[in-house]
Parts: sequence; structure tokens; C-alpha cells
Amino acid sequence: MAEKRSDTRTAFRAGVRMTHPTAGEHILKTRDMSHTGAYLLTRDEIGLELADQVTIQSIDIDDAPIIEAEIVRIDSDGFAVRYLLD
Repeated sequence: MAEKRSDTRTAFRAGVRMTHPTAGEHILKTRDMSHTGAYLLTRDEIGLELADQVTIQSIDIDDAPIIEAEIVRIDSDGFAVRYLLD
């Protein structure tokens, strides 16, 4: 499979709150991050599909911003999101 990422990923474990309109709120861990997105680890299927929009927020930082993101990849370990930044 061809590499589509434009930014370097950095391995980084952090707790995040992910919210989706129908899948609800889930506390997850990141596997890696870049300037344009992140990969979130999941233990179970949580009902997300490609192109769904979610919000993510660090639970490890007080007053962390809420970031809107789009799901760009789903696999057996979790899913990747691209930040929807202005």
C-alpha cells in the first residue's frame, strides 16, 4: 500500500476523549500523532465509518482544545483521523 501521509508521525501515547454523534463518547489512547492527524487505539468496534466526523480532546492537559477531525482509516487496532483545522 502506498504511503499517503504528508507529515512525519511521532509515537506518542496520550489519553483522549473522542466524541461522535451516534457512537457517543469514548476514552481512548493515541498510538501516534503528527501535525495533521492522529491514530487512536480501540479495543472494541465502536461503530465508526470512513469520513465520519468526530471531536477529540486531550484528557491529560487541563483546558485542552476540542479538535474536530475526520476518520480517514479504520483497521483492527483502531482508526486514524485527519484534523479539520481552519
